[in-house]
Amino acid sequence: MVKVNSADWNGISADQQEQIRKIIGDNFAGQTVEPGETRGSELSAQANNACETACNVAEKVAIEACEALPWPASTVCKIAAKKAGDFCRSRC
Repeated sequence: MVKVNSADWNGISADQQEQIRKIIGDNFAGQTVEPGETRGSELSAQANNACETACNVAEKVAIEACEALPWPASTVCKIAAKKAGDFCRSRC
């Protein structure tokens, strides 16, 4: 599960929230997006790892898809994509 800032999440429409959930779910298998306090440090990826490369690509594709949403939904979506990418890399 990817947690995003509750205030940010609640500041966008239900339709935009659903679009973000779909973007993250489509690009990160099994991942869901839920509002909640975020915690933990950013995880750094090691170069030349096939798993991490796949996570990086999925993150970039999700971020590009987020661009289709209006602001502020696009920003919330990009934050969720970044966190999903971090989670993906943590599993490598």
